[in-house]
Amino acid sequence: MAAPRRRSTTSRKPATPADQERETLRHDLQVHQEELRAQNEKLLATLQVLEETRDRYVELYDAAPTGYCTLDRHGVLREINVCAATLLGRGRQSLVGVPLLLSIEPADRKRFLGFLRVCGKGSEEQATGEQVRLASPRGTQIVQLTCRPRVDEHGQLVELFMSIVDVTERRRLEAARDEARLEHIELVQRMFALQEAERRRLAQDIHDDLGQQVTALRLKLEWLAGAAGDDPDLRSRIASVRDAAERVDQHIDFLLRHLRPAGLDELGLTSVLRQSIADWSATFGVAARFRTSGLDATRLPGDAEVQVFRIVQEALNNVHKHAAATEVRVALERRQGRTRLTVTDNGIGLVASSSMPSPAPAGRRRGLGLLGMRERATLIGGELEVTSTPGRGTTVTLVLQP
Repeated sequence: MAAPRRRSTTSRKPATPADQERETLRHDLQVHQEELRAQNEKLLATLQVLEETRDRYVELYDAAPTGYCTLDRHGVLREINVCAATLLGRGRQSLVGVPLLLSIEPADRKRFLGFLRVCGKGSEEQATGEQVRLASPRGTQIVQLTCRPRVDEHGQLVELFMSIVDVTERRRLEAARDEARLEHIELVQRMFALQEAERRRLAQDIHDDLGQQVTALRLKLEWLAGAAGDDPDLRSRIASVRDAAERVDQHIDFLLRHLRPAGLDELGLTSVLRQSIADWSATFGVAARFRTSGLDATRLPGDAEVQVFRIVQEALNNVHKHAAATEVRVALERRQGRTRLTVTDNGIGLVASSSMPSPAPAGRRRGLGLLGMRERATLIGGELEVTSTPGRGTTVTLVLQP
């Protein structure tokens, strides 16, 4: 049997520099190939995300309930979504390349062009808004326009992104609300005018009938006192009745001034308020102070003086009935063209008062009193605020604008 051949142990011939260079180049090419493959995969994934994002944008843009469009710097439509095309009453393809100005009512076109100029001057962070009327086959519609400009790196206007929102129904509701408010104000004015007329009639009836009867009663009591002779018991009884009649007469005078303040037109609000507050204090035994400033040479309009007087009356009436106060401060001031009235008491406050047991009708009258004061304030363009702290009193504040 022949012996096996022995493997040659001689070493390979060393690679030449050219071989080493080729090997290095081959390795570098393989590395670059792997990097290109990874970058390609990343680019494909990014492209897919971009396509999905674009599809979502297109779906959102077209299906948005708000109208959107893109205009060039001259106001020509470049792109428009379904909602905006529906508002304009035309197909999307027929609108692209057409100035949006042609869809605006002629009377509003000048204002629309001014709106475009203002929007075109703003930065990308700024947006402006305007309401215009659209002329479309669907009829006239009122829309709210809001635009945002896009500028290039040099600050030059490239295009305008604009939203178009139909506010026709909102404007209709606002008009209906304003009409209802005006009707309410007119109704309240008529109601208060009727109240004033009824107060004057009642004051006249009380003066002519009850006042004269009380005067006649006091005269008869004077006669009886003279005819009583020296009977001390009879004279004492007559004096007691006479004092009661005098108190009734004083209450009638207070009631007459409460129904229709004498001299409001001639003397002015401050003089009549000063006397009325003093009468109220003497009648109900609650200390009251009145302070005024800035109104010496200024008169409020006649209707305003009447309503302010009635607000003070109602506030004092609430103090007497509900507050259990021992002191009231009334201030009427005019500063920087604004008239301010405050009525402050040191009573139990609205919250504490409402928590105390009281008959329901009284509570209703209290609520109607506050409501009446607010209505009177609204009629003369004022704002009425009622603030209260339990156990520390209530403040009624009326501010009249210039």
